[in-house]
Amino acid sequence: MSFLARTKILKSGEAQPVVCPVCEFVLRDIEDVTSVKKEQACSECTLNFKYLYIDKWESGWRPTVKDARTKMTYI
Repeated sequence: MSFLARTKILKSGEAQPVVCPVCEFVLRDIEDVTSVKKEQACSECTLNFKYLYIDKWESGWRPTVKDARTKMTYI
């Protein structure tokens, strides 16, 4: 038995990241994708770091991957 796999491109354009550049975890949902586009971090990292350390964040500071992962909320 064989089958033919088909792929359909819904929208072409530049590639989107699938991992957060701060914590390096895979993006969970559309909220994370939107957050990475806008804030350069997933929604969890944005809440945990950008809004708490806004001055440092805007000057280019980012936590280490280890520090970011220790603050993640695990369900």
